[in-house]
Amino acid sequence: MEDDLDMNSNRLLNLPKPTSLQEPLRLGDITNLPSLDLDSTLLYATPGSDPTPGITYFDESRQELSFSPLNGGPRISFPLTTQWHANLKDYGAALDGVQDDTDFLERALLDNREVIVPPSGIIRITRQVTIPMHTTLRFMGGVGNTLGQRPSSYIIKTSSVNGPAIRMSECSSFIGGGVIGEVGNTGDGILMAGNSCILDFVFVARMGRDGVRHGVDDVYRNCNSPSIRFLTSCNNGRYGFYTHDGVEEARLSSDANAGELVHAFCYQNGSDGIRFGRAWWWTVINPLTEGNGGWGMYVDNFKAVGTAAPNVGVTDVERCRYLQIFGGDFNEGNALGVK
Repeated sequence: MEDDLDMNSNRLLNLPKPTSLQEPLRLGDITNLPSLDLDSTLLYATPGSDPTPGITYFDESRQELSFSPLNGGPRISFPLTTQWHANLKDYGAALDGVQDDTDFLERALLDNREVIVPPSGIIRITRQVTIPMHTTLRFMGGVGNTLGQRPSSYIIKTSSVNGPAIRMSECSSFIGGGVIGEVGNTGDGILMAGNSCILDFVFVARMGRDGVRHGVDDVYRNCNSPSIRFLTSCNNGRYGFYTHDGVEEARLSSDANAGELVHAFCYQNGSDGIRFGRAWWWTVINPLTEGNGGWGMYVDNFKAVGTAAPNVGVTDVERCRYLQIFGGDFNEGNALGVK
């Protein structure tokens, strides 16, 4: 912000441009506008100012905010595609589970702090979609707990999607709904690839690999302090839920740490229901695992040999340490029980 908007002196409101696609500017982010009336549809620029034509700003209620010179000249609109929140339907998405809604979902996520999917809205995507930093994707209409009882609104991951359907950036949230894969898809359902990601009341099924993956494969990246609550993950090719910092023992400590996994229900996955790799200081409350092809819950205590300085030859550090588990049932008909 280069200058405050002062309605009395009619100074020009100068909005900075977005710095990146990962952290776009929203009008609602700008806090130093004490004299801005968001109920108004007209703002004024100083005489002689030369704003760029063709841009439209919107307030929280999606009303257009326009600029006009004080000398009675032509009204000039300023487009700002970034807002507080929006209904995905308003972006043109069909939400019928048949037509491709990938472009509409991506645009809505880049434009808003929160994107809402209405009840019975089914989003069909044909490539990976990223939830940007500080952005929430929220599904309405209730939750699901089996393929026979799906959530009201969710994402279909088509067979053409290789890798995760949804990639979560730093401090992003996925709330309600879920992701269901078509036959032939590969990779994970949801990849939590940054710090402080939130996953609440989410249903994930039929992924080629893991239902939910926390941490990034083969890449060192901070992915600490996640929150996963009331996750149902079933019928996935490998693990229902897997946390691992993505690197082996070149480093002494993990960077997929200090997370919470609360009331997770992971069943009928190809391998383990819940698996902890290189991840420290997690808290697990009341998990339920049933009928998985591997372990119900696997906690990796393997001590590999460090391969990079200063940890060359270090062998006394387990991959998973300081895990706390409270309650739960993680040995219901799993092929290998619990480890």
